[in-house]
Amino acid sequence: MSSINLYIDNFEKIQKGIIWLKNEIEYSEEKIQRKKQELIDKHGEKSILIQGELDRLDTILELKCAPKYFLPIFVLSIFDDKIVENFKKCAENEKFWSYENLDAFMEGEDRLYFWNFLYEMGFSSNKYFKKYFDYFKKNVTEEGRFWNEIDQVCLLRLLISMEPKSPITQKVLNYCLENNFQLMDPLSSSIFILALTELNYSKFSKIINEGLA
Repeated sequence: MSSINLYIDNFEKIQKGIIWLKNEIEYSEEKIQRKKQELIDKHGEKSILIQGELDRLDTILELKCAPKYFLPIFVLSIFDDKIVENFKKCAENEKFWSYENLDAFMEGEDRLYFWNFLYEMGFSSNKYFKKYFDYFKKNVTEEGRFWNEIDQVCLLRLLISMEPKSPITQKVLNYCLENNFQLMDPLSSSIFILALTELNYSKFSKIINEGLA
């Protein structure tokens, strides 16, 4: 069955899913203000226990959106491209990109995909995005290693998208190839295989198939 037929056959369910997802990430000043007041009522306005959370909520009030919604926004962009434009406007605010802000919103493996999804949503010209990208490149060692295995392959994908022919891309790629990243844990290996496929499937088909075996 084709994807078009699947969409048609499940149109009502998909529409309900879209509405639910929009409601989940919808900005609500009233809801956030109520959450702030609940914290203050429980702990007291000057309690150090809640200052971090109050600051985070104030940031949401200012930005009108949170970085953690990048994935549902990417999904919703398939049906409504305006949602990405609103997200990109939010990201014009420097507070969106502060380390504290991103660290508070990014949980677990979300951070691994954040930068690649932002690239796919057209963030490559955002000055703060480019600043982080330059920072990542500066953290690549002479041998081409970057932080850890999963960040290594995620950076490789981003480099392939942003600078496919640059020396640093080749350096990071060579490190992955020399250390057989196609045979790493399932997550690292799958991202590496995807990166090779996007770069040049024909050239790396043997390594890709080895990783899929």
